Amino acid sequence: MALKPLFKDNSGFTFVEILVASAILSFGLLGITGMSRTTVSGNLFSKSMTTAIALGQGKMESLKRMALSTTLTSANNAVENNIDENGTAGSGIFTRTSTVTGGANQLTTLNISVSWTDSRLRTVTFQTLLRQ
Repeated sequence: MALKPLFKDNSGFTFVEILVASAILSFGLLGITGMSRTTVSGNLFSKSMTTAIALGQGKMESLKRMALSTTLTSANNAVENNIDENGTAGSGIFTRTSTVTGGANQLTTLNISVSWTDSRLRTVTFQTLLRQ
């Protein structure tokens, strides 16, 4: 007894089948590309935010240490442009602004603001009160 072929015409895929499969594959790859782009931009934002927080906290702690030995006044105000993740001026993307309000024998307000631009202007702000 001879075996019967399952299909009469087994010459391969038609052009339409290949075209439909290619279209489905293309849509899948476009979705993966979009997710990858979102992931990369989210990681860059997280890195910049973490760096900005560290720069702000570092400056705040530095001013608090300084307040232990001297009276902080508006003379301690500063704007540092183009600082990097180590707080060094030069080729960084961050701008750190320190503002001291108040002075001797009163509550002194310390404001630290760190800003940078990625897709838009971002800012992290810190504020504390000191009794000098």
